Amino acid sequence: MSKIKFTTKDAIQIGIYTAIYFVVSAVAGSIGYIPILYPLAPFLIAVVGGPIFFFFLRKVNHFGMITLLSTLCGAILALTGHGIYSLLAGVVIGLLADYICYKGDFRTFRTILFSYAIFSLTMASSFFPMLLAADSFYKDIGSMMSEEYASELQTIMQDWVFILVFVGAFVGGLIGAFLGRAVTRKRFSKGEAFKA
Repeated sequence: MSKIKFTTKDAIQIGIYTAIYFVVSAVAGSIGYIPILYPLAPFLIAVVGGPIFFFFLRKVNHFGMITLLSTLCGAILALTGHGIYSLLAGVVIGLLADYICYKGDFRTFRTILFSYAIFSLTMASSFFPMLLAADSFYKDIGSMMSEEYASELQTIMQDWVFILVFVGAFVGGLIGAFLGRAVTRKRFSKGEAFKA
């Protein structure tokens, strides 16, 4: 299995799966329109994104593709108002998830399990502005949604809740990995399935 050579096909696959993952993430993340459900968005995104990640892995044949997927997700978050933190997190998280998956040759479920759980933290990084630039974040939310929504969200998002957000994203990633394996097992033959 090649570890370093990128092709045009790789770039196309990364682009396609980034788009699919982000659209699904946006739909799942829409539960955040209800303030009390806002902290649960990364968990739900991680769960429903599991099958997408597993289908993407069938196209991965070398180190770097998961890093680029995570980086692009972080870049889109940054461009949609979640700050540079998401882009930086996307790079770091992507490299770590990529390395873990690489250790299992991108086909061993045990390493994929933890790789995807780590990867899922990329979407949770969209919460960083709430911690690091709270005043401007809630001001922007107030103008986009409503002052009432911003006030209720700020009340909900206490410091300890942020810990739950990232733990939730990680746990959601573990669940999503099992879901992804189940879906791909049904879709592909036994010989094509991921190793235990």
